[in-house]
Amino acid sequence: MNPLHDRPPRDVRAPEGLPAGVRELIAAQRAGWGLDRAFYTDPAIFALEMERVVAPGWLFVAHESRIPRPGDYITYQVGDEPLILIRGHDGRVRALFNLCRHRGSKICREPCGTVKKLVCPYHQWVYETDGRLISARLMPDEFDAGEFGLLPARVHVYEGLVFLSLADEPLPFPAPEKPWLAPYDLGHAKVAHVAAYDVRANWKIVVENFLECYHCTTVHPEYSRAMAGVGSSFLSREEAAREAGRDHEATRAEVARLGLDPDAPRLPFRHGVCTQSLDGRPVAPLMGRHRDYDGTMLGLWITDTLEMEANPDHVVAFRFTPLAADRTDVEVSWLVRGDAVEGTDYDRERLIPFWKITGEQDWSICEAVQAGVTARHYRPGPLSRAEHGSRAFLQRYLARLADGE
Repeated sequence: MNPLHDRPPRDVRAPEGLPAGVRELIAAQRAGWGLDRAFYTDPAIFALEMERVVAPGWLFVAHESRIPRPGDYITYQVGDEPLILIRGHDGRVRALFNLCRHRGSKICREPCGTVKKLVCPYHQWVYETDGRLISARLMPDEFDAGEFGLLPARVHVYEGLVFLSLADEPLPFPAPEKPWLAPYDLGHAKVAHVAAYDVRANWKIVVENFLECYHCTTVHPEYSRAMAGVGSSFLSREEAAREAGRDHEATRAEVARLGLDPDAPRLPFRHGVCTQSLDGRPVAPLMGRHRDYDGTMLGLWITDTLEMEANPDHVVAFRFTPLAADRTDVEVSWLVRGDAVEGTDYDRERLIPFWKITGEQDWSICEAVQAGVTARHYRPGPLSRAEHGSRAFLQRYLARLADGE
């Protein structure tokens, strides 16, 4: 079972402090059903969930390899908040709000780049890569530059993956209960390709879609040819293995023989498939401590907005960032072994298509759902047995929205 999305849900309660209409709306939600229209369309509820659900948690931004040298940066937007992820001249990775402390202009306006200093394009206030203000022209004598550094956000690096929190006192980082990612050695991996999508759908619709495979047999023919049990995600691992034409205990034994944890949340491939590629054949060198292909893929959620599909020879990370009530920034990163050479050890033309095709099928269907839930005649329906992950996520979301913890 997934360690994040199979946690028992808390009771939903709506304390004082919430607007009365929101309290009533939360209380009216039926367990095991989809959410009412307002949760996917109302800007006021989006603002409230940004404060109570998104900001206190941890958001995946990027793999460290995307900013390898001092001064390298990427920009990141969540809701109305612009940020810079930058490697300082001291080698540390920091997250700084991309807002000049003078008049609020964005400082970095490109998606990525390299700088010696951070210079505001408006009035040329100059900041160090650690956020300290070092130059502000024509300010009064009593001006104290030390009080006007760029505002920082909390950063946590896990297995080479950089997360940030918008909160002064964020929730504890939800590291997996066991080091299931350790055999992939992601700290020494590199990003082979990144694809970004502006998906016209609420972020919860995108997350819910990735938490179930009820839709897979109709929406994802390529995924269905590779993975066992795709249309029946309520199957046990034994049942899924039988559908894949594999012996469950033999697969567990093979995983253990290769030094991997057989109890990790693994999904079996169909017979003859080694990895998530269009032909099922390897696309890159084996990662980290992997010595062979074991017939499985590790599927892992680390936060509610980061899902990872870890194959023996590559890992695909899906970042879901809320932008507005009806917009989600989706970024897909393909990671390979750090010493793999493009054109020799891997070919992006073979590495990328499986999840480019499957992902774009998802973004399209999510936009179709958003168009439907926006209609005045939309009414939520009951969830199927195959949507247990979505059910747990929605219950946890409502609880967080209600009590803000």
